[in-house]
Amino acid sequence: HQDLFHAIVGGMGLIAVVLEVVLRLQKIKSYHVEVNKSIGKNLEGIVEKFENLNELHHHFAHIWIQPDTFLNGKARGLFRQAVFVDKTVDYNKKEIPRLLRPRAHILGLNTKVFWFLARNLYIPKVYQGIVKGQQLIRSIYKTEVTPYPIFQYPVIRYMPNWNLFFRPRGFRDMNFLIPTENLREAYLSFGRILNQHHVKPVIVELRKSREGEGYLSFGGKGYSLSILFGLRGLNNDKIQKLEEELIEACLQFQGKIHLSKFPLVSLETALEMFPKFDRFLAVKRKWDPNNYLWSDAADYLIAHDERHTF
Repeated sequence: HQDLFHAIVGGMGLIAVVLEVVLRLQKIKSYHVEVNKSIGKNLEGIVEKFENLNELHHHFAHIWIQPDTFLNGKARGLFRQAVFVDKTVDYNKKEIPRLLRPRAHILGLNTKVFWFLARNLYIPKVYQGIVKGQQLIRSIYKTEVTPYPIFQYPVIRYMPNWNLFFRPRGFRDMNFLIPTENLREAYLSFGRILNQHHVKPVIVELRKSREGEGYLSFGGKGYSLSILFGLRGLNNDKIQKLEEELIEACLQFQGKIHLSKFPLVSLETALEMFPKFDRFLAVKRKWDPNNYLWSDAADYLIAHDERHTF
């Protein structure tokens, strides 16, 4: 059932409880990737790097932009592209789980102790210096072969329990998909908004996006810009205003937000961002007319749909 399938993909669990899935797998040479690294020095150059990639020879690519350059309307960071490669290894069933398992210590300290100290001794300029130094050192070794989990999930591997850094208020991880032609203006606008609110992001990441199949899929031609920032020092009113301004800027540049990470947008906003949102609502009404599947996200996204009865 195509309608049901496309509504469930990216549907945040509001359509059905999935009991079984069939996955189409792609054969790979090994679970190791060859990673090529270079420094991206400006947004135009970074986009050129993405556009010049050959998908047959580069399976993954992303760049972590230095947060201070983002706030200054610039873009500099470590660009990494990777491809699966042949690598003869003595396969050990315990190796991949070990690679994904968070470490219990950082620099010899229990993770809770480490993040307590990092949280209370945090100085933005020092953090920016560490990020720049780390990226510079890693760029010296332009090519390396590493297990895929290390490439894709470095934070889990090297910075376990990093969410503890944001206690007690937590953080926002807002992902925006922006059409290529609007990327520069949107990038500058997001930076200005954060500056106006005196919010310094901890992570800024850029990836090239592909078309998605789901009605609410976070896919399309353009670029995915992820901005992660802490909420310490912000009251609820300030947080709401900041979120509203970022979402308004996203709409201004014909973008959309990753609903699975931030579903707290109005029905009107969702309809504008996702052209097939009406079809998602129609599937919801047909397959779950009594609203057995509900959440806080549904309160924002569906509750004001006049065609939905409660």
